[in-house]
Amino acid sequence: MLELDKVAFKTYFIGEFRIILELVKEIYSPSKAYKVEINKRLRDGLLEIEVYFWDSEWETWLQKSTDFSLTDDINSAMAIDNEKLKVYSGEIIE
Repeated sequence: MLELDKVAFKTYFIGEFRIILELVKEIYSPSKAYKVEINKRLRDGLLEIEVYFWDSEWETWLQKSTDFSLTDDINSAMAIDNEKLKVYSGEIIE
């Protein structure tokens, strides 16, 4: 039995090209005010790392970073996401 409801996907367009992302990992800052998502692009398998912050007025996550990092290795993605989380949140990340 295929359980698709446990996998999160996002879709966006770059020009006319559709990019489908599968959520691999979410990492939260200690205050839970920031999070980093590691998403795998289904077309080429590369990993995108993006930073979000919680907007309590709108009660939703908003993208903080205007750029994204791209890597092909989960260990590199984890190192990048820890650094981005530390920079954007200003909190100590271990």
